[in-house]
Amino acid sequence: MKTLTASFRAAMDSWGASPVNLLEIDVPLNTTQTSLIGTLRLSDAPTSIGTTQYQPLVTRWPDRIYSRVSGDLHTPDVSDVQITLNNLRDNTQAPMSRLFQVRNLEGAVMRMYRTFDGLATADRDQVFKGEVKGPIAWDESELTLNGVSGKFKNRLIGDRISKADYPSAE
Repeated sequence: MKTLTASFRAAMDSWGASPVNLLEIDVPLNTTQTSLIGTLRLSDAPTSIGTTQYQPLVTRWPDRIYSRVSGDLHTPDVSDVQITLNNLRDNTQAPMSRLFQVRNLEGAVMRMYRTFDGLATADRDQVFKGEVKGPIAWDESELTLNGVSGKFKNRLIGDRISKADYPSAE
């Protein structure tokens, strides 16, 4: 069972409190993913936690993270996500797709959190950690990226069977 901080629980139980969803993507210096330039910090509204600012570029979150906010802490972990970002920027900034073209973000670590206004960084609830996986699709207005959890990578799900178990199978 997931352990939430007392501050998070108090905020979650307060009347009218709405969770804030956050996305962080580690931007690699090179294609080997060994060094980082920094971390993209995104949300669906202008958000700050302490001095850390989150850019309001997320236009669509995965539906499954919303079901976790209802207080049902026994919901299975999210294994994959699809997130849509605003690709349109003002005249002073390049579109998000430019960053994805210049830096190969496939394989970059991404994390999704939920929090509430006024909580500290340590009070965030991590709802997903995985890697950015292709295809990363974009058009003039939106960029869609996929995240896949490494939690199930290289793990056997179910039972291994052999031809001896089912001799008539082809």
